[in-house]
Amino acid sequence: MASKKLILTLTCIAAVAVLAVGCGSDDNDSPTAPVVDTAPPALPINLQAVYDEAQAAAVISWDPNTTDADLAGYVVSRMSYHLYPVELVSTPQTASQFEDTDIASCGRQVTYYISSVDQSGNASAAATVTLQFQPDPEPADEDRTRF
Repeated sequence: MASKKLILTLTCIAAVAVLAVGCGSDDNDSPTAPVVDTAPPALPINLQAVYDEAQAAAVISWDPNTTDADLAGYVVSRMSYHLYPVELVSTPQTASQFEDTDIASCGRQVTYYISSVDQSGNASAAATVTLQFQPDPEPADEDRTRF
């Protein structure tokens, strides 16, 4: 009789274990954790900066990123030797060109920083390009007003 009780007890334990854990079916009803994107997009390449004298603006361009399918766009900032960094485009833009029309106070040299940003918010390192330009020449002596 003791062996029947032991068999019955072990059978009950096995049944409870199968109910609690499941029977190992291939059907997986539990969701898997989403994959988190932590990889930054590719660095912008082939940066160019040109001073458009007629518009008094700097035109910065780079090759479009064709490698990252989840690219949100680019952010742009600038810094000149005597100013703090200025964020020019803080929300990623999709264009691979930027026109800076507010460079009058930048002096003779300005450096632009361009980063790629993906849809997960990952940003590449900043690629840089420096623009050197001459400010407007001094007016000729006859153009100056003398007091």
